[in-house]
Amino acid sequence: MIVKILPPSPLFKGVRYNTNKVDKDKGELMKVSGFGALQALQNLRPEDYVNYLEAQSAASKRTKYPQLHAIISCKGRSHSKQQLTAIAEQWLNGMGYGQQPYLLVFHKDTANNHIHVRP
Repeated sequence: MIVKILPPSPLFKGVRYNTNKVDKDKGELMKVSGFGALQALQNLRPEDYVNYLEAQSAASKRTKYPQLHAIISCKGRSHSKQQLTAIAEQWLNGMGYGQQPYLLVFHKDTANNHIHVRP
C-alpha cells in the first residue's frame, strides 16, 4: 500500500479532476462526508463542493493551502474499492481530518486500484 500526498494547492482543482473521472466512467464517488446540508441536495455539481470548501477555508485566516490531495494505491487489484474506501477513512481519522469535509473517489483507469482523498 502506498500513500502519496500531492503538493499543496490554494485552489480546489482536484474536485473537478475527480468528478471528470466519474463522468467518464473511470472513477466512482465512494463517499462524501462533512458537507452539512449540501449533502441533502440532489444533482450536485463540482462547483457546489468547491464553493462549500472555499467558504470553509475562508473562515480561518490560518489556512494557507486549503486543499489536501492524497492518493492511496494498492498493487494491482489486491484491494477492492470498498477496502480502499475503508482504508482512506481510517487514514483520514488517523491524520486528524476525519471531521473535515471530504470526498473519496475510487479510480479504476490504471493497473493499480487507487482512491483519491480530498479533505
